[in-house]
Amino acid sequence: MKRHLPLALSMTAVAAVAGCAPPPVAGLPPALMPEFTASQAASPPLDDRQVRATIVAGAPRAVVAAPPQPVLRSGDISLNFPAADVRVVAQGVLGDILRLPFIVAPGVAGTVTLVTSTPVPRASVFALLEDALKAANLGITQQGGVFTIRALDQARAQGVIAGGDIMGFATETVTLQFVNADEMRKLLDGILPGVVQRTDPGQNTLLLSGTTGQRINARALLAQFDVNWLRNMSFALIVPQRTDARLIVPEIDKLINSPDAPTRGLVRLIAMEQLNGILAITAQRQYLDDVRRWIEILDREGQNNERR
Repeated sequence: MKRHLPLALSMTAVAAVAGCAPPPVAGLPPALMPEFTASQAASPPLDDRQVRATIVAGAPRAVVAAPPQPVLRSGDISLNFPAADVRVVAQGVLGDILRLPFIVAPGVAGTVTLVTSTPVPRASVFALLEDALKAANLGITQQGGVFTIRALDQARAQGVIAGGDIMGFATETVTLQFVNADEMRKLLDGILPGVVQRTDPGQNTLLLSGTTGQRINARALLAQFDVNWLRNMSFALIVPQRTDARLIVPEIDKLINSPDAPTRGLVRLIAMEQLNGILAITAQRQYLDDVRRWIEILDREGQNNERR
């Protein structure tokens, strides 16, 4: 018969023990629970049953190197087109410097400013041109090896499908494996507004539309988040033998996730009513042993209070 832990079970003793705990050692995760001795534990158990615990450790977290900081490399090309006609800029950059075939769509007019303070490498010229055109509400698309400068809304409507490597304004589909496409759209909309055109929840895909640089940046951000997060998490299913698990979870949660606790948010606890179990989830495997010990204490405390 499962006994019920009184809801009024005081955490004062726990807090007192926690307050005496030494500060965490630098470089180590904060201690989840204070260590305890037999004199600090609850009354001696009336039987020798222990909580049943099944622990599944997560895979070691891979060390991800920080992305390299962009380095402003010098080059031998200077761009000086202050408020120049779009046709002049197109001829000077696409024709004279990059030697690329191009046309300016009929009806396209306007001024473009493309000025560099220092010489830039040839590899950076096309991206700088795209940014300058975008600032003038213009875009450049590529089809059949020919680049066309057109109004930005027309470039978007053109719908040139890219495989990820095509230069110029284009559209491409990115399929995600581990994260939700709608959630990733919320993230990208705040960083790269307008790049995500739509999502397909059924296929878990995003449709990206933008300049070469915008699409490259969007793919890089998605690659950072589209990883198997659960693979690195550790899980424990702990089954109390004397006390209702639904009464233990709030008490443990007060200790782990109180507003001023250094471990706040590091362990998630879920009461599983049908099993009378407690599921603990964390990225720090050692925390699960601490949670198991304290569930054992509160499980015995529930029995002792029942007998008093």
